[in-house]
Amino acid sequence: MPETVNKSHHWDVALWETHATEDDCTLVIRTDNGRAFYCQISPSRFHQSPTIEDQYFRCLNLLRSGDEEDDFYMEDACDWLSKPFEPLITRLAPCTLKRPGDELPTLAEYLFLPYFDILIKPPNRVLISGKDGSRVECFFKRFETSFGLKHAKMELDTHKKIAQAHLPPPPKTFICHLHGVVRDGNQLVGMLFTWINTKGVLSKARADQSTFQLKARWATQIKGTLEMLHHRNTIWGDAKAENILIDMDDNAWIVDFGGSYTVGWVDEEKAGTLEGDAQGLARILDTLS
Repeated sequence: MPETVNKSHHWDVALWETHATEDDCTLVIRTDNGRAFYCQISPSRFHQSPTIEDQYFRCLNLLRSGDEEDDFYMEDACDWLSKPFEPLITRLAPCTLKRPGDELPTLAEYLFLPYFDILIKPPNRVLISGKDGSRVECFFKRFETSFGLKHAKMELDTHKKIAQAHLPPPPKTFICHLHGVVRDGNQLVGMLFTWINTKGVLSKARADQSTFQLKARWATQIKGTLEMLHHRNTIWGDAKAENILIDMDDNAWIVDFGGSYTVGWVDEEKAGTLEGDAQGLARILDTLS
């Protein structure tokens, strides 16, 4: 685990740790103002990006072996691996700290460093503190920037209507309810939903492997929940099998009220309407037939 230096930044990759049997990698990044970052990277976080995954393993193999290529060196590998963390390092440990005069960081600041824990991918399963001090398990759904604030506001408005409608709990309706929202300053980051222990989402493969009685149970639950929503003037929107969660007790839960639609399930001109919900429901029931 040798040290590498990159003078173009106010920080360096000081150390790294790789494993013989695991493909994770840990970088220790030190700034020139007395801060340290322990950054963990796992290829499972970007397995849907083959090009990035290939480059990651090229860097990982170089760190493991130390065998540099003609056009790819240790410094290049460290630069590439640390690049995703650069914006956070710059924000959390800017190159100029507010200090009286021109004082340098103290020895204590170097020995007892502030600790930063950075995740490349936000967690889905989180624990939050309840009003009585207990821990509440929630699903964290991040607001996707590609959909914009309009999509986020629509989903929040729908969940507000659901909360005000006082829908009956299971077994009469199966809806994943909003627990709260997550903010970063004045910016909305995401939503917290009641955690559901699931086997997975509804799919043709899952339906084909299930008994007739179980598929009939799911169909009844989905139809009953959607009927209750429509009686409260609430539209599901993106009605499709993938937005049905099957829990560990084999109940079917409706999720995702963001107001979008999926080609093949709901026609574009019917999106966000009762007719669109009916169309999506019919195709879900066809999956269960």
